[in-house]
Amino acid sequence: SSPVEWFANRMRQIRADHPDVPFFLSCDTPEAQEQLAGEFDGCVFLTDKGGYNTVKGVRSGLIDLYLLASSQHLIGASFSSFVEMAVFLCDGVVPFERPDQPLEGEFSLSLGLAEDPLRPARR
Repeated sequence: SSPVEWFANRMRQIRADHPDVPFFLSCDTPEAQEQLAGEFDGCVFLTDKGGYNTVKGVRSGLIDLYLLASSQHLIGASFSSFVEMAVFLCDGVVPFERPDQPLEGEFSLSLGLAEDPLRPARR
């Protein structure tokens, strides 16, 4: 329900209005990450995340969560507990959208980044 192409289309729409906006990618697969990073310059992402349910994989997942929660806007997957946790960590201050839950209102980058990524609700 959340194909990579949906994310790519949404990212194209955002870049049309905000050409210099960087994207932080947190993808389920290296292939999806490579596809998006190959199309969009200025993407930031973790590499070598470790295997599923490994110590390295869990650490990478936590880092991804806190960085997502520290961003200005979230584009998330449908039915994702990962997105729900990022929204929880930022205390719901970061606007977010998913394929089955469109953005309410206008897209904006006025929120600003979190000063401390370990406390993403504080802006």
